[in-house]
Amino acid sequence: VRACAASLHGGQSLVRLPSIAAAQLASSSELAFEWEPAADAPLTALPAEADELCARILRRALFAVDQALAPVSVSQFGTARVSALLDAGELEFAEREPAVNVYSEGGAFHPHCDQQGL
Repeated sequence: VRACAASLHGGQSLVRLPSIAAAQLASSSELAFEWEPAADAPLTALPAEADELCARILRRALFAVDQALAPVSVSQFGTARVSALLDAGELEFAEREPAVNVYSEGGAFHPHCDQQGL
């Protein structure tokens, strides 16, 4: 939260903190802030400890998808094991994702329009 405190106190309702790998990829991309409310927002990656924790949470979430939604996974990804696609580096993420979103009071998660399947 310290990494995005200035933006939240400055009036932004959402700050996205991408994984370290996503931030490195986005740092040279003109589309890095295409879906963000403020196109001039600073690009800040998660600290290493938080990055590792979020990677574990993502793996657990995809394992839960594998267990509970295998038919959806097959229709969207062609496999019942989306977690295996993550492990193989075959999942495609939108710019600056995977990420942790931090919201201020009144902030909201708006419907995605990034053309990703999950």
